[in-house]
Amino acid sequence: MFRPDHIFDTAFEITSDLLEKEGIKAVIFDIDDTVVPHGSERPDEKCQAFINGLKAAGVKVGYISNNPLKRDPFFAPLFPLAHKPSAKGFLALSEKLGVRPENCLVVGDQLFTDVRGGINSGMKTVKVEPITGYKDAFIACKRVFEKILMKKYKKEIGK
Repeated sequence: MFRPDHIFDTAFEITSDLLEKEGIKAVIFDIDDTVVPHGSERPDEKCQAFINGLKAAGVKVGYISNNPLKRDPFFAPLFPLAHKPSAKGFLALSEKLGVRPENCLVVGDQLFTDVRGGINSGMKTVKVEPITGYKDAFIACKRVFEKILMKKYKKEIGK
C-alpha cells in the first residue's frame, strides 16, 4: 500500500552503502521538513554537506515539492507544485536526471505524498521524521493516520 522500503529518523542517515546495495543512481528529495525546515528557501550547512557528499560520490540529486516557494539554486533540478502523490513530477525528475525510476530513491517526511508518490512512480522510498513540528490543519490530520500506519510498518521492517 504505502509502506516505505526504509525508515530513518533523518535523511542524513542515508549511506552510500545503502544506495549501492539498492542499485540507486539518483535520490529525489522532498524539501520541506525532509532536508530543511518547512518553508526554508536555503539549505543549511549540514544539508549542503550531505547533498554535496552524495554528488561527489556520483549520485544524481533532484528535488520535488508541492510548495510553490522560490528556492535557492542549490535545490536544482526542482519540480515545484508537483501535486504529489502524482507520479508526474517524480518521473519528470527521473528523466531529467537520466536515471530509470527503479534506480531512483525518493526521500520524504510524508507517507501519503512523498512515499506514495515514489511508489506510484516505481521508485524505492525512504520515510523520515519531519524536521520541525510545522502543522497546518491538513498535514496535522494526515499525520494522525500516518502514525498509525508507521507503527505497523516499523514493526514489519524491524525498526
